Amino acid sequence: MMTGRLKVANHLEQWFEEYRTYHRKDGQIVKIRDDLMSATRVAVMMKRAARAVILGGDRARRHTSEIADGVDFDIFDMVGD
Repeated sequence: MMTGRLKVANHLEQWFEEYRTYHRKDGQIVKIRDDLMSATRVAVMMKRAARAVILGGDRARRHTSEIADGVDFDIFDMVGD
């Protein structure tokens, strides 16, 4: 946060309240009411494992059969279409 690489929106009051109470005792993080801080830490650590996904790629265009295997009729066929 000090270098500007992590930014938190101003309206996240609970996050800032938890940030103010976040502290260490004898070099260890005090694990009391630190759920948002833990989630933020995990999110930052997982960012390095993230990869870009092309929206609307092959996976989105892949068409699956509308009729289940072993069924010879369409149970979702709308009568009167």
